[in-house]
Amino acid sequence: MSQLTIIRPKENLYSEKKIKIEVDGKVMVRISQGEQIAFEIPNGVHTLRAITILGMGSKNCR
Repeated sequence: MSQLTIIRPKENLYSEKKIKIEVDGKVMVRISQGEQIAFEIPNGVHTLRAITILGMGSKNCR
């Protein structure tokens, strides 16, 4: 297993309450401003995506 750590700094301009973090199309966590979250994922290549509640999100990252 590998550990994935997501760090979301506190921002003044962008006040989105929570951002969904997807790994391989499955929502793993929701993270607020100023939070750091770590969780384990299986070894290998994965797709990571961050999505706002407005439906805007990052391009898939591998």
